[in-house]
Amino acid sequence: MTADRLENDTAPRGSARTDEPQGKGREGRAGGALWFSVQKHDASSVHYDLRLEWDGVLLSWTIPKGPAPVTGERRLARRTEDHPLDYGDFEGTIPEGACGGGTVMLWGRGTWAPRGDVADMVADMLADGNPKMDVDGARMRGGWALIRFAKGGEGAWLLIKERDGEAGDDPDALTGTFGTSVASGRSMEEIARTQRVKRPKFRAPQLATLADEAPEGEGWSDRTKLDGYRALAAIGTDGPTMWTWRGHVFAAACRAGAPVAGPVTRDELESLAGEGAFDIGAIAERITEDVPGALERGRADG
Repeated sequence: MTADRLENDTAPRGSARTDEPQGKGREGRAGGALWFSVQKHDASSVHYDLRLEWDGVLLSWTIPKGPAPVTGERRLARRTEDHPLDYGDFEGTIPEGACGGGTVMLWGRGTWAPRGDVADMVADMLADGNPKMDVDGARMRGGWALIRFAKGGEGAWLLIKERDGEAGDDPDALTGTFGTSVASGRSMEEIARTQRVKRPKFRAPQLATLADEAPEGEGWSDRTKLDGYRALAAIGTDGPTMWTWRGHVFAAACRAGAPVAGPVTRDELESLAGEGAFDIGAIAERITEDVPGALERGRADG
């Protein structure tokens, strides 16, 4: 039953273009408590997604203005498709063009409990639209109600704070006060800047050409020519790699080290024989035969 309920949600999210969870390998929380999360989502517009664990999925509502802690303050909450449980902890950037493309922050999380009999309450929530629940979270706390809003059209509900010790007098107190993630402490801007960066592809380097005379001018310098292999190195969230200048991958060279930034850089791999001498034969053996041994990495000129 759960798989059928999630079919409409996971289909548009099944692409390798996004790091979003695909609905696999996640069970309910230990101890049997029902959990919830609130994700701040900057897609076509900024909104908040409320997700309540129930029956193996996350019941989901989109709240354009976010939760308001003022008793009686009504916030539109539009019902959306059920989501897989592992989606409730997602934080990151969904690529443009993918479903829901934009930045997602884990804004709030905790546990929730329906009033009265659990089974009857949740059934009434979806059928009659008049449930009440107690929330114990990092930012949302106390009693809340989700009321079906018939005049709002299909899927329209209202999220309303009940009168209790957690209520306040500023409707924007929660969304205005808390601007960072409960998981990472990052802002929306910081999450957007740390989006997935794919490793750059190989591109042929510029090579030296023979000349009869050294060039003149102050813009030139010289260095000692060491015996080694020129390599191009790159790294992304999909891992590091190194290539020869012809585009062959150095398996052993990848273990020697790689740059920590995305652009392709030029390096020279050297192998030390005894007493600090360079041994071109040793590096050839270690790279082509994948023989363990010391590989030194020195930054190439140019």
